[in-house]
Amino acid sequence: MSKLPEEIVLHHIKRGVSQLTPNRAEELWERPVVPADGSEWYLDPDAGRAHTHRKKRMMGALAACFALCILSTLLFQCMPSASVYLDVNPSVELRVNYRDRVTTARACNADAEVILEDMDLRGTDLDVALYAILGSMVHHGYLTEAKDTILVSVHSANTGRARQLEAEATDMVAQSLDKMIQAGEVLSHQINEEDVDRTECDYGGTPGKAAFVDDLEDRYPQLKEDDLDEMTVDEIVSHLDREGLDYSEYRDDDDDDDDDDDRDDDRDDDHDDNDHDDNDHDDRDDDDDDDD
Repeated sequence: MSKLPEEIVLHHIKRGVSQLTPNRAEELWERPVVPADGSEWYLDPDAGRAHTHRKKRMMGALAACFALCILSTLLFQCMPSASVYLDVNPSVELRVNYRDRVTTARACNADAEVILEDMDLRGTDLDVALYAILGSMVHHGYLTEAKDTILVSVHSANTGRARQLEAEATDMVAQSLDKMIQAGEVLSHQINEEDVDRTECDYGGTPGKAAFVDDLEDRYPQLKEDDLDEMTVDEIVSHLDREGLDYSEYRDDDDDDDDDDDRDDDRDDDHDDNDHDDNDHDDRDDDDDDDD
């Protein structure tokens, strides 16, 4: 069979395609135009590009706001809102944020550098940090049953927060010492901005100890000759006890109340014993009258 010329084949294909494709051009032109109602989609390349640009700008603004929120949260968490100072002979400064998480742990003398060696307390809860520091002081022999006094000082621009933090830190320290050495005397107080500005942490102690010593020397001028700055907190307290000087305002009020309650109970017991003896004496007198 002979092969058809290519021109004939192309002609038949073109005619077939024309027959299969309807010619509705005139019908479409005669159809009435319906006004747009706003819900139509348009294949306008310029409109599409404008929509894409608006979307990119919106996504960029949202990303910037999200990043700003994250950065603000991180900065707020890293920003210290209070300081807690511990003085035994090692002196340590802990700065905490609003969630009582440690942002900075600083040694205020050479002994404290040994205590904080190999410790990374940043981000830990205050109670965990206090327990770790006290445990290290016990381990290195700075806190024992014979040397059990510690000074807790708190500073915050918010006096309400300072008061609350002082109570919480004092309670944490007292409970920790009771577990570790079954003893402990905890002194505590709040210090102000002037105390912090006047004394640097690295002078050999903390601003808390310096304010403690200054207050004692102001009340008892004779102490200025005793070089309290060179003493440990336990040595200062022992010296005050020997001299009969009062420092009860630095002690935990709950402990003082417990001591007062114990003394009241003892007095009540003594009173009951005396009443019991008087009743026995009256009974013996009645028996003697019956015999007569």
